[in-house]
Amino acid sequence: MTEFSMKIRSAAVLTAALMLLNSCSGGTAQALRSDAMKQSDNLVSRALKLDRKGHPVDAARLFEEALTISSSIEDYQGRARILINLARIERRNASIDAAQKRITEALKNISPGSPHEAEAAHEQSQIMLARGDTHQALQWAERAVSTELGGEGGRRLNLLARARLAGKDYARASETARQALKENRASMAFEEEATSLRLLGIIARETGSLSESQKLLLAALEQDKRAGISMKIAADLDELALTSRAAGDITSSEEYEKRAQSVKAASAALSAGERQNRPDTTRPSSKP
Repeated sequence: MTEFSMKIRSAAVLTAALMLLNSCSGGTAQALRSDAMKQSDNLVSRALKLDRKGHPVDAARLFEEALTISSSIEDYQGRARILINLARIERRNASIDAAQKRITEALKNISPGSPHEAEAAHEQSQIMLARGDTHQALQWAERAVSTELGGEGGRRLNLLARARLAGKDYARASETARQALKENRASMAFEEEATSLRLLGIIARETGSLSESQKLLLAALEQDKRAGISMKIAADLDELALTSRAAGDITSSEEYEKRAQSVKAASAALSAGERQNRPDTTRPSSKP
């Protein structure tokens, strides 16, 4: 074990011991968090909201600030969480090398059994998919599933199904996506349920079941519309366009393509407008 790994493990053991001691004295784990940790948590919370609203640049700025705070107090778990989110932003921006650098650093901060181990493996799998390395993507997706500790099982299975789909293992991809669909419905994870349906729709198209593909993709579209997630609505429309084209229905395919482009353009305009009209909350106020 390296000196750095020993530091991480020691920090994790100390944290667990303090939590147990605090619990025995009638307190709560929250009371043990330092002001610096709370400040970092607040920045991360704000960054996540900004990222979900389509403002990755502003989100990254807050994540970087939180990373500096976590680094200053050797909060390894906090660093890992922030680095995973920064890797995700870099990947979505097609900066794959930068994303890999972030996730490699995150994995160095994670010890076995960490609550962030599954998410780090999840993001590493996504990066491998972006690189076109289906073998590595599958291995990391399997690790994400096996190390999941909480209620993200359906999301992990969606990734595993996607990795198997990328490797053209359609039978196992379909089996995994159906398992994911079942778990996501049971846990009422509606966004991930739509992802399961979209994956099943793609698999059906790839295996020649075009009518079933359209049915599944329309169900995914309906679910994403309920959630109001523009990016995923556009993804559903893009897949419907491909299914229609595969069926020889060029008119419907072109219509779906137009709808997808319209959603993307409107979403981009909305994000730009919000960014222009929103005060810069990433900088401290000049008011006394």
